[in-house]
This record gives sequence, structure tokens and C-alpha cells, in this order.
Amino acid sequence: MNFFSPQKATPRVRRTLGCVSIVSAVGVAYIIYHGTADDSVDTRPILPTLLAAHPIATPSESSATPLAEPREARPAAVPAQQANVPSAVLAALALPMETREDAATNAIREWAMREPERALVFARSLRTPDRSAAIQTVLETLGDHPALALKAGREILLAEPEEAEVFGSTLINALTSAKEFTTALELAKSSGIENSRIDWTSTIVGEWVRSQPEMVPQLAAIIARPGTPEQVIQSFRDAWASAAPASAAESALALPPGEVRQGVVARAVSEWISQEPKAAAEWIDQNLKSGPEFDQALAALLTQTPRDFYSPQAALERTTSISDPQLRADTRATLMRSWAETDRQAALNYLQLAKEVGPEERGQLFVALTQPPASPDTGEPQRIR
Repeated sequence: MNFFSPQKATPRVRRTLGCVSIVSAVGVAYIIYHGTADDSVDTRPILPTLLAAHPIATPSESSATPLAEPREARPAAVPAQQANVPSAVLAALALPMETREDAATNAIREWAMREPERALVFARSLRTPDRSAAIQTVLETLGDHPALALKAGREILLAEPEEAEVFGSTLINALTSAKEFTTALELAKSSGIENSRIDWTSTIVGEWVRSQPEMVPQLAAIIARPGTPEQVIQSFRDAWASAAPASAAESALALPPGEVRQGVVARAVSEWISQEPKAAAEWIDQNLKSGPEFDQALAALLTQTPRDFYSPQAALERTTSISDPQLRADTRATLMRSWAETDRQAALNYLQLAKEVGPEERGQLFVALTQPPASPDTGEPQRIR
């Protein structure tokens, strides 16, 4: 009997061949799916390279399998493949324009939380005014799917440059909210927009420090490397000093000399004094060194510390440790004005006898302390420079 001739096959044989065909089709589909699916990538070991300059990914690097067909192949309005689209989504998109925005957003978000990749393909294939909002709604849900977020983000940043900044920001926020910081950094370095790359990196670093302060030493060592953008450094030190000023001040002293250590110490001192003035002042007074790198921190210490820890005269005498002449003069002017508000005569008496104050600076301070404050109608009060 010829088993390959459907006409000659018995019913039992035809059923057997049908089963074999089904099993074979399933097996082939399984092999194709697992052969082309992206392997999950552990991005944590690559952290030291994330803040350096990276080449922009090309389309061939972003993904071997696109998430959607090219734009030219998409239908004119709602895609024809509606069989797999939830009826709630189609119903919401069929509403009048003035009433469908919230309904469509809610329906698409609910679908995306169940089937994010299919929802994203559908959103990108739309040819209605809802398209951009639908894509953003799906991207907002991808924080819990970091591998898909990275793949989709890289493709969208390349394929949709006119909205890359909006879509990229949406994904970065979703990933940082889900504490997927290394994946967010990987996506940020894929951006072809330099300003966006720096903005996103700054946001990620700041959120990382606030969310996981135990990562501060590792991040600090990386950010202290030459070439890190100033905006990223500023975001790091602001977040660190705000989240844990005491540990930031103490740990920063162990950092390599440079702008990062200088900025962290100055900001941490200011934050710490505002939260725990006595403890901060005691620690700072014992540990703070003299030198240009610590000028800002010393100025914050002297101008913000309560007077029951530093008397006005003791604070003014300590200003001699500030090496920057302009900052030293500004700090003295602030201290003198503060002292004069409570005891003008004592401040003037000190000023006449202070050896650390030169003749020109003495004259400027004397004028500032003796002349009446400027009225709101005449302009700002005089500033000592």
C-alpha cells in the first residue's frame, strides 16, 4: 500500500497521518520559537561600562526579530487582525474621539498587563490619532518585563526617531519604578539623542541611589571616573546627600580627590546640618580638612550651624580656613549680617579689631552693617562681593 497516496489510504491510515502532521507542525513551531527567542541577558556584570560613551546601536544590533511589520505594510486604520484583539479594546477605539481617550487607555493597559508584546504590536500598527498614546500606555507596563522593555525600546528608538524622546522617557520611568536600573542604563546608552542619553542616565542614577543606598559605593567609584557628564555627577551627589547625608559625608571622605568628593561633601554637610545640626557640626568639626576641595562644606558648616555650637566670633575666626578668597569674603559677610541682626554693636566692635579682615573688606562690611536695608521700591539690598 502506498502510504503517501491519500486516495489509497484507509481511514485509519489517514487519521494516523493527520496526527503525525499535527505533531510535526507543533514540533517545528517549538524549534522556531526557541531558536529565535532572545536569551535573557544579565546586565549586572556590565555596570562599569554603562556610564562611558557607547556607540549607538544599529538596526542589526537591536533585535533579530522585529516586534512589528514596517510602517508601510500596516493597514490604514485599526489592523485587520482583530481576532486576537480584546473586544474591550476594539470597542473603546470605536467610541467618538471626544469620549474614547480614557476608555482606550484603560482597555489597552489592562491588555498590556496580560499580553504586553501583542499589545505593543497592535498599538504600533494603529493608524489613528490614538497611536502614540496607545504605545505609551503599553510601554508604561513594561517595567515588570525588562527583557521585552530593552528589546522594544531599542527598536522603537531607532524606528521612531520623531517620538524617540517621549517613548524612551516612558520606558526609562517604567524600568526605574520597577528598580530595573541596569536594564534602564542599557536602554539609555542605546539612544541616538545625546541630551536624552545624559538626562536619562542622570534620572536612573538618582533613583538608584535613593532606592538602593547600599549601591552607593559601587556607583560612586564608577561616577568618579574621568569623562562622566557633570549632570550625572550632580544627580548622584544630590540624591546621595539627600537620602543619607551622614553616611554620604563620611563615605565621601574616602573617595578619590576631585569634583565628585567635593560636591558630595558640600551637599551632604548642608543636608545633615538641616536635619541633625548638633551631630553634624560635631562630626564635621572633627573630620573636615582644610583645602580648596572642602571650602564649600566649611562655608556651609559656618553659616548653617546653630550659634550654640559656634559663637559668631568663633565662626568668623574659622573662616580663615577657607582658601577661596571670594567664598571667604561672602561667608564672612553672611556671618556678620546674621550677628548684626541680634547684636549690631558687638558685630561692629569685632569688625574694628579683627586681624583676619583686610582694610578693603573691613570697609565694605562696615558699610553693609551700618546702612539701612534697601526698601522694596529702591531695589535689592546691597550684596557684598
